[in-house]
Amino acid sequence: MTDSAGAAKWWQRAGDRVWVPVLCATVAFYAIVSQDLLLAGVPVKLPLLALTLGAWLGHRRAQAPAQRPRFSFARSALWLAVAVPLLWTAVAAVDAAAGGGLAAIHPSYVLQHANRFAYVLLYFPLAELARAGDGQRGRLVWIVPVFALCGVTFALWLAHQLAGVNYGPSSLPEKLFFGVIGSAGDGYRVFIGNQILLIPAVAVVLAALRARGAELRTLVTLAVLLATAWISHTRGIWLGLSVMALVMIALGVELAPRWRRWRTWLGAAAALILMLLLTLGPTGAIVGHPPLFGDLSNQTRSQEATPLYAAFRARPLLGSGLGAVLASGYNRDPARPWVFELTYLQTLFQMGALGLLAILAFPVAVTRSGARRRNALAALPRSLTDAGVGALAGVLVTCATNPFLFASFGMLAIVIAVVTVEQAVTEPARTAPAPVTATVPAAPAAAS
Repeated sequence: MTDSAGAAKWWQRAGDRVWVPVLCATVAFYAIVSQDLLLAGVPVKLPLLALTLGAWLGHRRAQAPAQRPRFSFARSALWLAVAVPLLWTAVAAVDAAAGGGLAAIHPSYVLQHANRFAYVLLYFPLAELARAGDGQRGRLVWIVPVFALCGVTFALWLAHQLAGVNYGPSSLPEKLFFGVIGSAGDGYRVFIGNQILLIPAVAVVLAALRARGAELRTLVTLAVLLATAWISHTRGIWLGLSVMALVMIALGVELAPRWRRWRTWLGAAAALILMLLLTLGPTGAIVGHPPLFGDLSNQTRSQEATPLYAAFRARPLLGSGLGAVLASGYNRDPARPWVFELTYLQTLFQMGALGLLAILAFPVAVTRSGARRRNALAALPRSLTDAGVGALAGVLVTCATNPFLFASFGMLAIVIAVVTVEQAVTEPARTAPAPVTATVPAAPAAAS
C-alpha cells in the first residue's frame, strides 16, 4: 500500500508540473505531422495522446476538488470519444458474424477506425488551459504550431519556385505530410492535410478584427494565414474558410456599431473572396497554380459514390460497423482501405444514419450552447463564440469531400473550435464581478 500510495503521489506531482509542456508537444506534433508514423506497429500519436491525458489527470488529481474546472461539453465529448466507437465496434462484430453483405470486416481496420475517435479527448486538457488566466496561453498552444505549419508550407513552395526542388515519394516531406506536394495539372501546389487548422485560426483572427478593429499585428497574421491557404490551393480549405466567414457574418451582424469596425470586417471578408477569385482566375495561371476544379480527385469521388451508397442502403440504420471495407475490393488507399474521400457517405456506409447523427451530436450541442449564450457576452467573447461556431461549420464542410474527419488533425480542428466556444461562454464566470447584495432596512414596528 505504501509503495502504491507513493507512486500515486509522484504521478500527481509529475503530472501537475509537466502537463502543459506535454500538451504543447502533442498538439504541435498533431498540427504539423499528418502521416501516421509507426513505432512498433503503433501510431506514435496514440502514445502521445495517452501521455498527455495521463499527465493532465495527474495534474487534476493534485488539485483540490473545488479548484477543478467543470467542462461545458464533457458529456458530448465522452460520448463521441468513447461511447460511439464502442457501439459501432460492436456493430462491426455482429456484421462480421452475419457474413458482411456488401462489406468486409477486418479486425485491424476496426481498431484503426475506432482509435481515431480518441483524439477528441484532447478537449479536456485544452479546455482547462484555455480557461486559465486570460485564455491567451490556451490559444497560443495551437496557434504557434499553425504558424509553424505556415512556415513549412512557404518553405516547400519557395524551394520549388526559387530552386526547382521537387519532392519524390521517398522524400522527407512525403513521409511526414499527407496531401499533395508537387505539380498538379499545369501548376504547383503545397497541400498538407493539416492545413484544415487554418479554418479555426482565421476564424479567431477575424473575431479579433471584428471586436477590436484594425491592428497591424492582426492584419499581418491574417495575411500570412490566407497566403498559406492560397499556396495550398485546395477546394476544401477554401470552401471551409468561406462557410466559416459566412456563418460569422450571419451571427455578427449586430456586433459592429462603428463604421470603422464594419469597414475592417467587410474588408477582411472581401480579401477572402478576392483570394479565392485570384486562385480561380487568370492570376492563378500566371503564378503557376493548377486549376481548382476538374482534377483527378473529382474522378475518385465520383467512383466512390455509387458503391458507398449501395452499401449504405443495404444497412441504412446502423451501417456495417467501424473499419468496414467494400466487399467489391474497391479502395482509394490500399494502406487504409476503410478511408474514403466522401467522408459522410463513408460514415453512412459504416455507421448508418444513426451513426452519422451520433457523430454530429457533439458539434450540434456546442453550436446550440454558443448560440444560446452569446447574446449575454461582451464584444470579444461574443466574437470568439461566433468564431468557434463558424470554424465548426467550416471544418465539417471541408471534411465532407476530404478524408480529414477520422484523422488526428481533423479531430484536433474540431476540438479547437469547441474549446474556442467554451472559452468564450465561460468568460463571464472568470471575469464577472461578485454580485452586490442590497440591504433592505427593516420596517418600523407598528405602534400598539
